[in-house]
Amino acid sequence: MDGTLTDEEPPMASSIVCASCGAKINPVTDPSICPVCGSGDRQITVHDYAKIDSHETTVSVLSTMHLWIAWTEIALEQTQAASEARSRGLPYRSTDQSHLFAAALHDEMKASMVAIAAAACAIDAFLKKAVQKRIQVPDTTAEEWTTDGIGRMARFWKTLQLGFDVGEDKVQRWQTEFDWLYPTRNKAVHFEEVQSGLLPHPSGTNTAPELVTYSLEEAERAVDLLIDVLKTCIQNPKPEQRQLVAYVTRFEVELARLSEKRAQAVEFLSDGSQS
Repeated sequence: MDGTLTDEEPPMASSIVCASCGAKINPVTDPSICPVCGSGDRQITVHDYAKIDSHETTVSVLSTMHLWIAWTEIALEQTQAASEARSRGLPYRSTDQSHLFAAALHDEMKASMVAIAAAACAIDAFLKKAVQKRIQVPDTTAEEWTTDGIGRMARFWKTLQLGFDVGEDKVQRWQTEFDWLYPTRNKAVHFEEVQSGLLPHPSGTNTAPELVTYSLEEAERAVDLLIDVLKTCIQNPKPEQRQLVAYVTRFEVELARLSEKRAQAVEFLSDGSQS
């Protein structure tokens, strides 16, 4: 069969429904998310030998990647690499092979740089690009923010609190951590070479400030913040935010996998520090 239609072979038709709630989807008039539940998943059924009109719209299959998951995996993997570098170098710190300790410190720094940058990218992709746009802000609230002159970042935090059951204490802690994470990431991306005095490194030596800024402890700080953001948001959307609920709840299994991966890394570090 070469795909050419004959009088005995009517063209095929298809129906599209939301894979989450079953609502019928019109690919022309409906948005990319289900207008009923907010899901972006589709179930397309092709009906053989169904009669269709010549003006029926061609269905296109669209796809997207949740890159915040990939960035999270990178952050976790590179924090693990930083931990392994620390464990590898410590036995040589005060020996005649201290050059191996120095090499391990540089490996730790490189892995930590990537982990910190990846954590920042993951939070950006999740909160600012995937989650924020799915939170419904009442028109009256948006008007009040405009009247009160609320700035962009203040709106961001207020929007998160509209979408999630997250307390003021946690929001304030996240703000403090964001104020550390993003400048730290940016200093690596837009690095300026400046000579500085040596600083104490967590491994017990004095070394260049860059090796301290991008150390295992800082990488762990970044990934712990990332996991906290993911866990809080995925587990605590407000029920009235239907689009948001439909989006974040699909990642509960993925969150469990990522959390377990982080827990295993923490256990590895604990075992290494005791050996």
